Order: sequence, then structure tokens, then C-alpha cells
Amino acid sequence: MQNCKTVAICNQKGGVGKTTTTLNLGVGLAMQGQRVLLVDADPQGCGCPVDTFASQTQKHRPRRQPRNLTTCLGWQNTDAIPITLADKLSEAIRDEFRDPMEGILTHKEQVDLLPANLELASTEMSLVSAMSRETAMRSYLEQVKSRYLSEKYALEDKILKTYPMEIAGAEETVHGLMADRETAARHPGMVDGKFVGMTVHGVTYDERNDAGYALLRSCRSMSSPDPVEIGVYRGFPMFLSFDTFMHEYRVQIKGQLSYSTALGTDSTGNIMRIDNLIESFPKRLEKAKLALEQAHQQLETAKREVEKPFAQEKELSEKTARLAELDALLSLDKKENEIVGGEMEEGDAERQEPVREAGYER
Repeated sequence: MQNCKTVAICNQKGGVGKTTTTLNLGVGLAMQGQRVLLVDADPQGCGCPVDTFASQTQKHRPRRQPRNLTTCLGWQNTDAIPITLADKLSEAIRDEFRDPMEGILTHKEQVDLLPANLELASTEMSLVSAMSRETAMRSYLEQVKSRYLSEKYALEDKILKTYPMEIAGAEETVHGLMADRETAARHPGMVDGKFVGMTVHGVTYDERNDAGYALLRSCRSMSSPDPVEIGVYRGFPMFLSFDTFMHEYRVQIKGQLSYSTALGTDSTGNIMRIDNLIESFPKRLEKAKLALEQAHQQLETAKREVEKPFAQEKELSEKTARLAELDALLSLDKKENEIVGGEMEEGDAERQEPVREAGYER
């Protein structure tokens, strides 16, 4: 937590490179694997597209528009952004604790952005008379931290459960496809230009057309939509079923994994469909290997993310410490007022009548 940094880039003068510095610094840190949240606190960005043109009398010269961090990151029409920094500060002032991550935008450069528009100018004016205005940002940062920690716990759960299960499933798919690809290579569909043959209900058909008609007869003789084994083709057992939702017959071949394809009404076309299904094993294997690699990458990314500190921890600690100091000063002032209010002034003591004991009165 102590390694996290909060960097504020500010200057009242315009055109000195605040936005450019913030943008490049944020993207550069993100490219190094850091988690970056950019907060746009400049209300002067224009809600119009930047490439608008002036009138005909100005010879179509581009009209220079004010730019802020939000527009530079691609959100040109800032007036159309539903949630901005102004909304978050207003929520903090009113103690309306909503989702702190709502409104945070994610850019393709892997940086997050809390945008701003002209509404922030009116929010700055309302902060002048607001109670506890000095704690508005701190309240929001506490919510962000709480949400960040909850996301951290979710990542930890994925690291322990979700990603290992995905990796195990992807590895099983890769091994199964490798074995089935080898089986398909040992049993080609054509040998010396001739059909290798298909067995349907115990009968082997050496002609492609005959095998296709045997499949169609099996479809017509089905009495249940449930899968039933009907034969063998190219070293793979075949199962036939009926999809009641799609209203189509499907043939399924089983090796280490299961694969299915829909059947049509053409006899030879159905054999080609099964061949295409088997020939798709190499492409399926490449996709499975890519999925396995991505699962490993997601696991490593999650491990890095869960180890990252809360980005605003230092700022939050400083504001919390300052608030504690203010609370201590307010409490001390209250006690002093109580002591002063309880003391008897000198004039009051002189004016007070003496107390007479009852036995000495005449």
C-alpha cells in the first residue's frame, strides 16, 4: 500500500501541457502493468466535436475548441456523458452513497477515467457553501477503496477456483483433440480415391451414396429423440438424435471428446458434413490451445492485479489523518467552552447574597 502514488497535475494557466502530461503519464504507467485511474477535474472541455468548422465567412478554418482529458481520450460529446466527477462530488456532499465505480469509463489503452464536463463548474460553486466540503473527495475515495477491495476479493476467488477450473477444462480439451486428431489421421475418409466405408446398424457400406441413404433410413426409423448408437465411421462411434428445438436430426461422433453436426436430406451431402466435422479437428485444436494460453494469461493477470496496492491509499490516509486532527481540535474547543461557561465571574460573586444560617436570624 505504501508504494502507491497519487499525482496531481494542476496549473491555473491554460495551454501549459496539463492534459498532455496526464494522458501520457497515465497510459505509460498502464503499459507497464499498473492500474491507473485518471480523474478529470477540468470543467472547461467543450461538449461539441472538436472538428467542427466555422462559418463560410471564416473560410472553413477549423475552430479551436477547449480540450480536457475526457475529450482527449475520445469522449467528444461530454454533455452526453451521464455520470461525471460532478455527480460523484454531489453524492458525497449529500451523503448519497451509490456505486462508486458507476460512471468510470475504460479506455482501450487500459486506463480508467472519471470524466468531467461543464457541470463541474457549478459543482465548484455549490461546494463553497456546502457542509463538510473538505471531506467530499475523501468520502468518495473511501467508497472507491471499499469497492476496489471487494473486487480484490473477487479476483482472489477467481484465482483459487474459477481460473484453475477453466485451465483444467482447456487442458482436457487440448489433450482430447490431439488424440482425436491422431485417430482421424489413422482413418482417412478416402483410400486410393475410394470411399473408406461406413458401418450402420452392423452393415458396412463401401459406397458413399449407400452409406448416406442408410443414415436417412436410420433417421426415419427413430422412435425417440434421445441419442442412440447407429454405427462406426473413420474409427469413431456414431450416435443419432433429434433436436426437438431446432427440429433437425443430428449425428454425433465420439472419441476422447464428442462432436455433432446437423443432417440434411441429401445422402452424399450428409457424408460430407461428417467428413468436414472430422477435418475441423486441427482448427479446433488451435483454438483450444489459444483458449488455454488465454486462461493462463488471465490467471497471471489476476495475480498481478490482486497484488497491486490501492491507488489512492496515500491520499486517503492523509485526508483521514487531517480529519482526525480537525475532530480533535473541535473536541478541545468544545471542552474549553464548557469550562469557561461553568466558571463564576467576579461580578457575579460580589452580587451574590451571603447565606444565613437559620439559628442566627432575629
